[in-house]
Amino acid sequence: MDLPPKFVAEAEAQLPHPVPADELYCLKLVDATGVVVVPGSGFGQAPGSWHFRTTFLPPENKLDGVLDRVATFHRKLMEEYA
Repeated sequence: MDLPPKFVAEAEAQLPHPVPADELYCLKLVDATGVVVVPGSGFGQAPGSWHFRTTFLPPENKLDGVLDRVATFHRKLMEEYA
């Protein structure tokens, strides 16, 4: 996923140590939505690229709501850090 430079800089400025931007994204996502995903940086990736991994566990009838929460979170984050 593409993340704004301002967001990547915030991840790199985390204390007590920098974190990959996709890790910070996943932490903010779970805080805001309760949806748990895993940062792709833990699995190796090209430098400067970001992604997350997920396993879908909610019942099928709740999946749309979960995906809506993720999409809403992502839109707000992109607006905030644009």
